[in-house]
Amino acid sequence: MTNTTTGYERVFSVSVPVARVWSAFTDPAELEVWFSHRFDADTDAQRAVAESPGGPVGFAVTEYIEGERLGYRQWAASPETGIEVTVVFEAIDGGTRITMTQAGFGSGSILESDAVKNGMDETLADLVLYLEHGVRYPRHRDVPGRSSLGATFTKVPGAVQVADVVDGEFAAQAGMHAGDLLLQVGSAPIFDMSDVALVHKVHEAGEETTVVFARGEEVRQGSGRLSPAVSNVFVTAR
Repeated sequence: MTNTTTGYERVFSVSVPVARVWSAFTDPAELEVWFSHRFDADTDAQRAVAESPGGPVGFAVTEYIEGERLGYRQWAASPETGIEVTVVFEAIDGGTRITMTQAGFGSGSILESDAVKNGMDETLADLVLYLEHGVRYPRHRDVPGRSSLGATFTKVPGAVQVADVVDGEFAAQAGMHAGDLLLQVGSAPIFDMSDVALVHKVHEAGEETTVVFARGEEVRQGSGRLSPAVSNVFVTAR
């Protein structure tokens, strides 16, 4: 899966025909396999509501050229802070090339956080798993977080940076501040947002662990007890 970014863009290929991929994106029964446990579609109104690990997500179709282009608006809290998504389907030798672009993040939209973008990447990986291998096991929703580092993060060159710290939770206990670079949790090095997500999934809330972080050029260490898992990422990932 290639990221050729301006905003959020993913270009990837699968070895199945366009019609098969189109169905996976537009048939509510198929969307419930790889995208959401529940996908309630109102075909007449061209709208839908899906349940996600972070809460309900609304959709409204804006473009529909069968087998070629699908456009929709997606939002969590409100359509005003949503995004415009375009999916282009191209037949190639041996399969289909899919280009997904997202734009139009409203000011303060929860969907513009790196944590949520990472979740989108995981969702697309589960789509590929389903189309290529027939495996119905959406890891992005069926392997939930067990704990939290008590902070929000953003990707910066070469590292993950603390965007905000929740008072009294793990990051604050360990002495971390907004602007610090997260380098290691326990024995796990942190390079990307996916590493942070993995920490949340394999460690239990209340577990005592250490953290290594950088403030400016100074490398520091701290410790604390992992915070409870975030139950609604759409509320906290800002």
